[in-house]
Amino acid sequence: MTSLPPVSTMTAFTLCLLGLVCITSIQAFHLELKPENIEIFYTEDVELECNSKGEDSSDIVQVTRIRIAKEAEDGTWKNLGKVIEKNIKILSDPDASGSGEIGDPSTAHLKIKWKLATEEMTGNYRCDVVGVNQHGDFVFDNSEPFKIHDSEQSITDVLEVLDKQRERAQERFDAIKLQLLEVSQRKAKIETQKIERHFTDNDARFDKIESKLDELIALYKVEQPPPCPLVEMVSDFDADIWPYGFFGLLMPRAGCPAGTDHDWFTGTRQHLTNGESQIPSSTHLSTPIISGKFFNQRFCVINNTHSERAWPKGSYCINRKLGYCPGGFEPGFMRFDDKHSGSARSGVLPDGYYSTYTRIYYCCRHDAPPSSPMVLPTSKPFYLYRYLGQCQKIRGMVVKEEWFLVDTAGDDNGDSYNSKIHPDGDLNPVKVELCYYEKYERDV
Repeated sequence: MTSLPPVSTMTAFTLCLLGLVCITSIQAFHLELKPENIEIFYTEDVELECNSKGEDSSDIVQVTRIRIAKEAEDGTWKNLGKVIEKNIKILSDPDASGSGEIGDPSTAHLKIKWKLATEEMTGNYRCDVVGVNQHGDFVFDNSEPFKIHDSEQSITDVLEVLDKQRERAQERFDAIKLQLLEVSQRKAKIETQKIERHFTDNDARFDKIESKLDELIALYKVEQPPPCPLVEMVSDFDADIWPYGFFGLLMPRAGCPAGTDHDWFTGTRQHLTNGESQIPSSTHLSTPIISGKFFNQRFCVINNTHSERAWPKGSYCINRKLGYCPGGFEPGFMRFDDKHSGSARSGVLPDGYYSTYTRIYYCCRHDAPPSSPMVLPTSKPFYLYRYLGQCQKIRGMVVKEEWFLVDTAGDDNGDSYNSKIHPDGDLNPVKVELCYYEKYERDV
């Protein structure tokens, strides 16, 4: 073919696209998608790149222009992005960005990047390259059409992705709500401290209070019964203080536990079930528990980060809050496959997902035998979750094994554990084993 007089790159590209004044080269450039498989609304950082296959069969010795085009509904090809000299332009997608270079065919490329895979990305793409050969003729090379399509997620997969996004949003919302409540508590504590300073500065009143305390202490020493040989009584002062951290517990009928300077937040998860949920007649859970086809789990949740006590070693589980477990615990969760409409939530709940189904997170530990008594506050009853077959003993308290059963959405449903870290129980339907503690009262 006879060489033509020099023309501009823009004119050459136009003429090449029209099939005029241009030599067609063997397809030495191609399109690559990273990652190879994408999921719409889930895969992040998607890249589509036009580059050389690394073959020597191309006649192009100098690349002057690269573009990536997308096929429109009418069959025409619309520019998506192009690189000319050092100028990179993304023409038709405001959510995309680009990078690239021209010149040496071995390094020449055009890359278009999206932050998130969307339905607008799917379709047929083509890479068009213009360059010159060793004779100075303009050469046109275009890649084979390349199709971007969804990896055909099932409806269940899409719902799971949306559930995860809702769960993260809900956790952030709960964290902000808890922080706001904590601010209110701090303000109340400041006012309380002002009152306390007023009484402290009043010597006469302070002396009377101190004297009264001495009388109560003396009276307590006289009336305190000797230790029972069956239950080791608690005597250390710190036994009335709950350990450090954000955490939650099931609420007993007597209300949230004592042993903290801060108020407990309460919340309820109301499961819509098949209507055959069960509880033992001797349960101490906060009522109402079963109302028709609804099963209520009531929780006490607290920010006890002002405590200086570590959690004792033992074998038991508590509820996780604000994304992490206290030291010594390992995290896990249990999924309750509620019927898909009608479940509800209120108040402050442990970490979890509370929408079309229920996922509740737990913190469990097994670093001491459950038969070795540990120390927790004894002034009011409370629940722990049973872990690995036996209730943990607590000094000064009597423990009773209890349970509840939530009749979830039918046999062989979505009830599940994510690991071996969870309270004792069973699935399909969900059964949870509990340990109820109340203070040991010696017969007089």
